[in-house]
Amino acid sequence: MADGCMSVESGPDRVAIVEWIDVEDHTSPSWVDSDQMLEDAIEPFRIIRTVGFIVEQTEERVSLTMTWGPSETCGVINIPRGLIKGVQIVQVAEGDPP
Repeated sequence: MADGCMSVESGPDRVAIVEWIDVEDHTSPSWVDSDQMLEDAIEPFRIIRTVGFIVEQTEERVSLTMTWGPSETCGVINIPRGLIKGVQIVQVAEGDPP
């Protein structure tokens, strides 16, 4: 993976694979025993990979969307820079089918 702080253009032709540390929430609406709480606390963080079109990049975040239409998208995921382990830009060869 390339440097997580790499700066690239955004747009429907800019696709990236972002590798980042998953933020975990082990809260529960019910009580959890101490053994389970300790197990949850020391569980290693998982590395997540998200593929999408680059919407925006700032010093604070990388924003991706999974679908880019002519006038709308299906939403956006904002990944904090501090959690990003790497960004790999996907190169599509000219003439490749979409």
